[in-house]
Amino acid sequence: MTDDALLPPCQVRLCDLPPLDQLEVEWRELQARGQGSFFTTWDWIGPWLACLPPDCPPRLARAQRDDGQLLGLAIVVERRHRRFGFLPVRAWHLHETGRADCDALTIEYNGCLTAAQDAGAIEQAMLMALMEGSGAPDELRVSGANALPAALPATLQMRSIPHLSFYVDLEAIRASGKDYLGFLKQRQRYLVRKSLKRLGEPQPLRLVPASTPAQARHFLAEMMRLHTSYWEAKGEPGAFGSDFQRRFHTLAVERGVPSGAVALLAAMRGEQVIGYFYYFCHGGWVHYYQSGIDYDQLDGSESPGLAAHALAIEHFRAAGFQVYDFMTGDLQYKRTLATHDMPLHWLVLQQCNAKMRLEDWLLRQAKAGRARWRQWQEQRQQARRQRQEAPAQEADVAPMPPAPPASNAAPRG
Repeated sequence: MTDDALLPPCQVRLCDLPPLDQLEVEWRELQARGQGSFFTTWDWIGPWLACLPPDCPPRLARAQRDDGQLLGLAIVVERRHRRFGFLPVRAWHLHETGRADCDALTIEYNGCLTAAQDAGAIEQAMLMALMEGSGAPDELRVSGANALPAALPATLQMRSIPHLSFYVDLEAIRASGKDYLGFLKQRQRYLVRKSLKRLGEPQPLRLVPASTPAQARHFLAEMMRLHTSYWEAKGEPGAFGSDFQRRFHTLAVERGVPSGAVALLAAMRGEQVIGYFYYFCHGGWVHYYQSGIDYDQLDGSESPGLAAHALAIEHFRAAGFQVYDFMTGDLQYKRTLATHDMPLHWLVLQQCNAKMRLEDWLLRQAKAGRARWRQWQEQRQQARRQRQEAPAQEADVAPMPPAPPASNAAPRG
């Protein structure tokens, strides 16, 4: 794209990142009068930029009117990929890096930070501008977008993979005059009450919020220890497995707890800590991000997640929040606790040129090949089962007795 790509109603420019303290002032000013999720606020973007490794240089996209009024901000990081071992692809990642260890933060509700008025048009203009001009990338990746572009020019193509995000509508509960349990369907209510009863013996389960920076640091350290121990036992690194992730969350908690943008809750039974729960808060939404459970203190039949989430939902409802969000991931506990769901989109905007059409064709061929492989595997397994069942069926059939010898005697008269 050119640095002065003009798209009504705003002008979009791509420039080098200013010093972070300078950018923070500008970002928070737009954030205060703008529209965006927690993941486009400085409470997420600031720690992310501060922790980026040197090989991930970010650039700033700015949208503004001709009179200089700021309308939109976004960060892109370039990454060069080699697809199928030979196809070079130059990609820009919106608020991500293209590096697995950094992007394991799993941003959601992603997009451009925009002014509240004409937010959709401004974001559309910014995305289209990023993909225009001689300097534009082969593709722009937006992970966890909560909206798709309204329209695409003929020069672009799009791929999108949806994932369900589950949430509790706290406003609907408030309007019903019921509490959370009373609002749930009968089966959901039974499972949550059963969990609360089991966890509430011999003392009731309660939630304790981190109220000081020192307490928040302690909660975070203990949560990361429990979380990592659980996942490493399963052969996985968990959500805090890299140095980048640990530095990011330490900084996010240090900055976010005093302002209320980050919340940490300890689930306690008496003086015994059962686990810790980690949240991001913005614009009436509270996003459940991660937890760490001390399973050594549980007997295996208890469901600490159901009970603790039920209490947390009531806690945030009483605090005036509008939505309790479980974020993406189709897990049974989310279906049990949630009242609604919505799709988020892992979006790729691509140039409609020969190289990207070739990649699209290769992806379709690879997908078809995987489908044929699965079909062949299923047929092979079915044939093996049939061969194994055949001897058993033969053994179940009793042999026929031998026929009696033929007799030449005349029948009796």
